[in-house]
Amino acid sequence: MLDKDLIPQAHLWSMALLIAERFIDAMFFPPVGSDDIIYRRLTLDPAAPSHLKAIEDAIYDNPLLLNPFRSISVAVDSNLFVVLPSELDSDLATIAPEAIKLASGLTEIPSDEVTVASVSAPDTAVCSMIPSTLAGFLRRTFYNVELTHPLAPIAAWLPGCDTPEGVIVASLRDDSRLDIVASRGGRLLLANSFSFEALPDAAWYIMAVRSSLPVAPSASIRLAAEPSVRQELARIISLAAPGAPAPEAVTLPASLWQAGSAVASAPLSLTLKSTL
Repeated sequence: MLDKDLIPQAHLWSMALLIAERFIDAMFFPPVGSDDIIYRRLTLDPAAPSHLKAIEDAIYDNPLLLNPFRSISVAVDSNLFVVLPSELDSDLATIAPEAIKLASGLTEIPSDEVTVASVSAPDTAVCSMIPSTLAGFLRRTFYNVELTHPLAPIAAWLPGCDTPEGVIVASLRDDSRLDIVASRGGRLLLANSFSFEALPDAAWYIMAVRSSLPVAPSASIRLAAEPSVRQELARIISLAAPGAPAPEAVTLPASLWQAGSAVASAPLSLTLKSTL
């Protein structure tokens, strides 16, 4: 249990949550130059009568999450998402559902889904749909909460730190979910999520994305995962593509490393919330 008093002055801190199928990741960012970042993973009860009930129970059973933080962001994993030009602006809410329907191959989007549009780069918006019951619970529980998709923080950050050759960032959130975002010359090329069963499958997705994008042969692959998992994934990719540059760890801002070791194991989409 995350006790309410773990962070005495919560109003000075920010909280970012990532809600997935089996867990909730929670990251807490202190005021600049004070305490270390705190990261915790809360396992959802598989015996709960519904996914929503499992989420509600996990949040209520951990009072720290209910503190009055300075800002709160919640990324909700969803397969119903699409990347659109942000110049659509006010039309996003109207266009996104139809675009998501076409991208997902569905004939109809469930009527209880709501669109969450999060502008994630100067020219791009990651739009996703989540159940209205979940969106309602989150907005009732957390004051002025920002709802987003896990891809959005990575897509917002990457174009500002890529190279003329291009860069592909692959972030493993856990042992079955992979986010891949690619950029070249400050332009977002791809943002997508994949499910995988084993690390060779994740490596295959990364290499397939690399071969399909207009990046240079020298484009770098940056990996974000638990250190041991990252090293094994890099080894598999290097064996599969011996002539390509060896994958490296994602280069994070120095300020994050100065805030403790939690950034080494937390999902990249959570870690980057403090830089946006």
